[in-house]
Amino acid sequence: MNKKEKNRRINIFLLAVYLGVFGTGLIMFLKFHVGDGSIRETFIGVQKSVWLNTHRVMAIAFLTGCIIHKRRYWKLLTRHRLLFIESILVMGTGFYAWIALSQAGSIFQESIQHHRLIDSHNIIGLFLLFSLTVHIKRRWHRFFHMQKKI
Repeated sequence: MNKKEKNRRINIFLLAVYLGVFGTGLIMFLKFHVGDGSIRETFIGVQKSVWLNTHRVMAIAFLTGCIIHKRRYWKLLTRHRLLFIESILVMGTGFYAWIALSQAGSIFQESIQHHRLIDSHNIIGLFLLFSLTVHIKRRWHRFFHMQKKI
């Protein structure tokens, strides 16, 4: 498999993960976080914990895909600094809330500090969603079409 084909397959994988992580993230945000969502236990018959765990699995895949993507396109990183910084902040706040703060017990889950961290994760995540959508739209032809060099 040549380099272009590998890049294309990685990009398709990242697109699927992007849809999964942001899809579940938006469901978590809109259906379980804002408004009366904090007391809601299910959405379309699926438990909140299932949505959260699916989001976490997608986040791990997203992190893995981002690392692979950054290694392959490291030279272009300077042009996409904002996207890189947004990614680091969203993943950092999300993984910190999940790993470090979940060890503090259920008392912390209801604290103001935890909600502020999740709010930061959500707000920066919305900016990242916009930035990544623009990034993908500009490169859409590379996902599904193999271009030949002339």
